[in-house]
Amino acid sequence: MLGSSSNPECQIDSIAQSWSVLSNAGDPERSRMAMEALDERLVRREHELFQFLDPLFDRSAQNPKYIKRYAPGVRKNGGQYAHAAIRAAMAFARIGDKRRAWELFAMINPVNHVGSPEQTATCKVEPCVVAADVHAVTPHTSRGGWTWYTGSAG
Repeated sequence: MLGSSSNPECQIDSIAQSWSVLSNAGDPERSRMAMEALDERLVRREHELFQFLDPLFDRSAQNPKYIKRYAPGVRKNGGQYAHAAIRAAMAFARIGDKRRAWELFAMINPVNHVGSPEQTATCKVEPCVVAADVHAVTPHTSRGGWTWYTGSAG
């Protein structure tokens, strides 16, 4: 089963954590614990990005189908995935954690990643559109990808 602490990969998945809040189906105390775990394990403040899952799929026998087709740290395989990041910001807002809701929003906002020539050279995508994904591993950490498609173009 994915998202288990006993797994070598994908011990935590941001969608499940956020959905416990957004669906109103989770016990409120456990949902808060889920969001704390999300913050501790998936928010990478030093790189201003938010991982989709952790640890990344790389060598285990787990088979999450297409997710493992992406290189570790890219898109849904542990990179920042815009849809999941937005849901996490919404979940923090829903539980009244304004500080973290705004912090995640700022991490997602493309304008905040092109404030200097160095940042622009790192992210390599347009500052006017949310990147669908942001890579989370060296040497491409903080590099955006897959812009101008569906919901990320907004």
